[in-house]
Amino acid sequence: MGSGYFRGLVAADLDGDGKRELLSSVLATGQIYIWRTRKEGGWTEPSVLATGGEVRTITIADLDGDSLPEIIVAIRGKESGIEIWKNLGNLRFRRVAGPGRGEVFADVAAADFNYDGRPDLIAVKEEPGAQGGLRVWLNLGADTWQAAPAPRAEGPYHSVAVADLNQDGILDIVAAGDGPGGGLRAWLGRDKHLNWGRPNQLSEGDFWGVTVADLNGDGIPDLLAAGKNTGIQVWQGLGKGTFNRMASPASGGSFFFAVAVDRDGDGRADIVASTMDGKGLRYWRQDATLGWIAHRLLAETGLFHSLVAADLDGDGRLDLGAATHGEGVAVWPGFGKPLPGQIPGEKAAKHDLPLAPGTRMPDLASGRPVPLPQPARPAKLEGAFPEKRLPGEYVIGPGDVLTVAIWRGVTAQSQQVQVSERGTVSIGLVDDVQAAGLTIKEVSDLLKEKLKKFIKNPRVDVVMTRFGSKIVRVMGAVARPQTYNVSATVTLLDAILLAGGHLPTTPERPGGDLTHVSLRRGGRTRTVNILRYISGAAGEADNPDLLDGDLVFVPESSSELIEQKRVYVFGEVRAPGVHPLTFNMRVLDAIARAGGFLDYALQTEVRIIRGDAERPEVVHADIEAMLKRGDRRGDQLLKPNDVVFVPRTAVGDITDFIRKSQPILDFLFYPQRFKDAYSINSNLLKFDLGGPSRATAERGGEGTFTPGTRTVTLTEVQ
Repeated sequence: MGSGYFRGLVAADLDGDGKRELLSSVLATGQIYIWRTRKEGGWTEPSVLATGGEVRTITIADLDGDSLPEIIVAIRGKESGIEIWKNLGNLRFRRVAGPGRGEVFADVAAADFNYDGRPDLIAVKEEPGAQGGLRVWLNLGADTWQAAPAPRAEGPYHSVAVADLNQDGILDIVAAGDGPGGGLRAWLGRDKHLNWGRPNQLSEGDFWGVTVADLNGDGIPDLLAAGKNTGIQVWQGLGKGTFNRMASPASGGSFFFAVAVDRDGDGRADIVASTMDGKGLRYWRQDATLGWIAHRLLAETGLFHSLVAADLDGDGRLDLGAATHGEGVAVWPGFGKPLPGQIPGEKAAKHDLPLAPGTRMPDLASGRPVPLPQPARPAKLEGAFPEKRLPGEYVIGPGDVLTVAIWRGVTAQSQQVQVSERGTVSIGLVDDVQAAGLTIKEVSDLLKEKLKKFIKNPRVDVVMTRFGSKIVRVMGAVARPQTYNVSATVTLLDAILLAGGHLPTTPERPGGDLTHVSLRRGGRTRTVNILRYISGAAGEADNPDLLDGDLVFVPESSSELIEQKRVYVFGEVRAPGVHPLTFNMRVLDAIARAGGFLDYALQTEVRIIRGDAERPEVVHADIEAMLKRGDRRGDQLLKPNDVVFVPRTAVGDITDFIRKSQPILDFLFYPQRFKDAYSINSNLLKFDLGGPSRATAERGGEGTFTPGTRTVTLTEVQ
């Protein structure tokens, strides 16, 4: 679809026809592209605006009150500052002077700060300088701007959003940045005269994007933040400026931006985020029971930047747009529904956001975007498939053998073709057709399109004859060590369960050590602690996808664990896993063996699970009472095969806790029986670490964020 580093991306109805146009900027050339949708589908050739420099960001607002919104961009170059394109109607624009001349801004937003009916502007700087990292200008009309008091902000910032965070009728500011003065910060407006409260630090780190949205339908603004090595942070607004940090769909990784959209129409906000490291887009579905569930539904490679979710073609569904580095702009039509609170006349169903950490589901084949045309290029490009793939639909790879039947009337001419190492196939009239990365249906449709040059209304049937894409070897202390041919994407844990699970340790023989699983790939060996993933203390990096030719080796447990009795430690500890049971070992001893508590460990809610896996007994161990008051009643003596679990949140109902912990007990002690259940739902193997309950959050202290409460209350006091 053309090349270029597209950065900014917004959608707005610029010409008043009731349909939104899509706008994006090319970072290097300073051009702004504007696409319209066609009545018959697809996109028009873009209108192009030439700005005065490198375009950092785009926002839209009706600055002059004529019902035609203006285009506002932050420029870096000879004419650095805020550049405004006045809307003259019918997608015609005239450039007018904006504020902040000579300064470089990373993001700009529009809001009526002085409540005079005209949108004002706020911008953030990556190099703050003497005037700080935030700037505010009042819109005086007639293309005139006046600098206004801005919040005190020392650090560099990349993104800014404006909303009434504490519901007092006065606009507040939240910004994402990095460095000592950055992180995720908010400033409350004290009155309608641009007097600002002190900065409230919600979270430290290198944040690049922040979005304000009602994620749970309670009418209170929530926050969605993304950054470098911060993962995705979700903050649920509890009212009056109090925010509770909820479970993260990704506790690690680097992301530019995240947006919320109801993908599956269940009334709950799902999340899409753009990665910084070339791993494409990530999508998490919000499940009422399991929390954030990762799905492979979008492009898994490529560098994406800004995201937008908007109804671009007027069909009532939200389309997903993404600006890419080198591939222009991609759009997934009909990706989801608006959140219930965003639909006129539709009442939102109030619910709490997930307390459980995001977990994996079985593979869903990646969808392919619909590309947008460049100037003088056709709107429809080869290989673009907007259809949504079915869950688990096989994606063709090199080495697969296909049977292709080309019909002429009632006669079919069939031939078998093998996908080459380059991922292509050749049949009769057409050569080097890209097949790798596509589904059977997509290859069939592509061949039909190619054959139209030679055959009128061609009919093509494609059948998978032999899977040759992935051979995975699982060896060591597993029930069935052997070589497996797999016909879908499998993870390390999938492969171990495919081999019947690890061998349990008995007094007679060693079992499988899941804390030191070896993954050999391309002459290199990596050691993976799969128990960290199972316990919820690690992300997907500890349960990687396997590639063709990978060797998985599960070593035997050490002789120490055969000769001695053992205990298991899971949850918010640094080294979850199996440990020898020593003489007079207590709960705190086992936690120390596991490396000690992590920051979010709820020490008052430690649980011991003991007894038979069929009828486990749950014992409460209040470790905080011993550490703070010397009350040793919670630091109980451990018994053989005890499981010590350190949660993030209050355990609550014991029956529910036993239900959630039952799969992990089955996996530890009866791995063979667990295989069929896991093949249906891989989330069964994740402990519910959770986040603080709403009641816990409301008891948290004001003005600060502490790992114990994960709650912050915003204040106005200077």
